[in-house]
Amino acid sequence: SLTLPGRLRGTDRTRVLWVAVLTGAYVFGIERLGFMTATAPYLFGFSLALGERRWARLAVFAIVVPVATYLLFDTALNVPLPRGLFR
Repeated sequence: SLTLPGRLRGTDRTRVLWVAVLTGAYVFGIERLGFMTATAPYLFGFSLALGERRWARLAVFAIVVPVATYLLFDTALNVPLPRGLFR
């Protein structure tokens, strides 16, 4: 079985809480805002919470991943994603 070294403290606890808050906001906002509008800030914040500090990398990741995912699912696989504001 997996054993944990102990309770989360300090920075680790803060990261877990930020990721939980961001994920909750994402789940709440994806239907209202749409996939693209909700996913870009979510990925930006998620990467920031996990420790990435290079702003260019954060921005590219937050833009490229949702666009590529949208193109793959909505266009190539014909699986509709929530449109939200773009109805």
